Amino acid sequence: MKETGVMPIIFREECKFLREINHHDEIWLDVALSRLSNDYRKFSFAHTFTRGDGEVCATSTVDAAWLDHSVRKITVPPQAAIDVLDQLPRSEDFEYY
Repeated sequence: MKETGVMPIIFREECKFLREINHHDEIWLDVALSRLSNDYRKFSFAHTFTRGDGEVCATSTVDAAWLDHSVRKITVPPQAAIDVLDQLPRSEDFEYY
């Protein structure tokens, strides 16, 4: 990111708290790509927080994009970022837009 000047920025983050989490609970975090623009400029992540007993405790959605810091505009990310996005698991309701 430092070399290219292109970095992710968050537009929106929403969290739904469903169950209590205690300090001793084991928590698993699953991350999936839920939306992706055809040109890779914008994307959304769906996070699921699950206790060790299998109970889903929270969900989080993050909408983001890639910003070219030098011109302050949304841009296509470097190929390395595209490669990572292509390898991420997709949510059940994944969509291109």
